[in-house]
Amino acid sequence: MNKQTAQIEDPSIKYGNPKAVYNNQNLSPQEKISILQDWEYQVRQELVADDESIKTTASDSLHEILECLSQLGGDSCME
Repeated sequence: MNKQTAQIEDPSIKYGNPKAVYNNQNLSPQEKISILQDWEYQVRQELVADDESIKTTASDSLHEILECLSQLGGDSCME
């Protein structure tokens, strides 16, 4: 996997935080929703991890992702 492929697969590498996706003027609302939904799915997967420090970070990220999705009118990947 090259670095560009990793960035596509892990939005946190390219964008750093969900608000960076939300505030990105180069992305359409639908692109933002798609990226945030992918990110949400990845974070939910991390929440099943055994490591409590990973769960805390993932939980914080999930909250921010869902907030951004809501502001964009997008649905959770779980809906």
